[in-house]
Amino acid sequence: MGDLELFNHDQPVQTAGISTSRPAALKMLMLASDPEVCEIARSVVKQRPDDSRVDLLTVSADAADLIPVCSRHGEIALFFLQIAAHSLEKQVKLIEQFRQTRSGRFSHIVIHSSEPVPEADASFPCDAWFIEPDVTKKRFDVMLTNALKAYQERKTLNSQLLKIENATKALKEKEAILKDVIHNIGDILWEISTEMNYVYVSKKAEQLTGFSRSDFKGKHFTWQMTEDARDKSWPQLMQNIRQQKEFTNISISRRTCSGLVQYYLSSGNPIYDTQGHFQGYRGADIDITGLKNAQFEKEKLAAQLRHAQRLEAVGTLAGGIAHDFNNILGGILGHAQLMQFEVTKQHSASSHIDQIIAGCNRAKNLIIQILDFSRQRNNGKGGKLTHPGEIVNESVKLLKASFPSSIKLQSQVEKDIGC
Repeated sequence: MGDLELFNHDQPVQTAGISTSRPAALKMLMLASDPEVCEIARSVVKQRPDDSRVDLLTVSADAADLIPVCSRHGEIALFFLQIAAHSLEKQVKLIEQFRQTRSGRFSHIVIHSSEPVPEADASFPCDAWFIEPDVTKKRFDVMLTNALKAYQERKTLNSQLLKIENATKALKEKEAILKDVIHNIGDILWEISTEMNYVYVSKKAEQLTGFSRSDFKGKHFTWQMTEDARDKSWPQLMQNIRQQKEFTNISISRRTCSGLVQYYLSSGNPIYDTQGHFQGYRGADIDITGLKNAQFEKEKLAAQLRHAQRLEAVGTLAGGIAHDFNNILGGILGHAQLMQFEVTKQHSASSHIDQIIAGCNRAKNLIIQILDFSRQRNNGKGGKLTHPGEIVNESVKLLKASFPSSIKLQSQVEKDIGC
């Protein structure tokens, strides 16, 4: 027998001027050598109701007809194969060849034999056995119904398994992406239990703190937190945690494995199970150590600027006082020099006048030093070289005036020092 296309159930049926389409029929491939069985199969297929229709693709006794039919039809629900006990090995190869032509598609394979075949054990590559010595329409129809039902169940299960497999694959891909994001993100991601003990920290914690992830596990959230953070930040954090509220950008500081202090902005949200029971917190710590250090440096520079401004103000004040003092001193020195012209060396007041002039000269040198300190005296374009010994001697003179008379201050400075 050759290939037989018995029915074309996909053609629309005209009913009272309205065009309708029947549901697609399942396809059956039959390879049998018994003419009576082939005729029964045709009759049963023809009489099946519309909701379980079957297209009998071929009724053939020649295995060579199998390949061309399989190449033309993608989906074949049932492969009915009649075998004899003396050709088991040949039939096994035929089934394997059929499966190879399906390119991954599956079909329900039913083997018909007129009597049990002892050599065919459970490993025989088929889905069901149809052992009937006398095939009737009723028995064939029951076999066909059961086989098609098993095919539909397998197809549904296969579809569900494929969906699960695709969903699992997509979930694994997303999980891999999420792991990459967590491992490469610049923040420390963490999760703590209801007892505020670490359950999870991201890999970034190892890079920032120097502690391993196992070091964190089971430790309290305040572990390695500085005293300043415990005093200022932890009370606020604890209040939110007790009320199971989220907290955002709370500044905390912790010590690293090497003892350095790092600064973070900590944020977290409470987590609950499906029954709404509180399970702990999940959140992130953003490393702001660089920002904090820059802020500290800025504050240090601002303090240095304020100190320089105060020194400048003191210098300006000292310069003003030195100018006024210089004016007063000029009058004293001028009168003392006039008195020196009028008094002879033998006069008893001559030595006192000399002391007044010497004191005025020392005061003048002090004024020069004050003006140098306040930078209100012009020393010329190139400045003035100062001998270190002179600075020491002048400093000693200033210190002598501030010490009580019971303390005697002596200095010994070599002439060539600093040269």
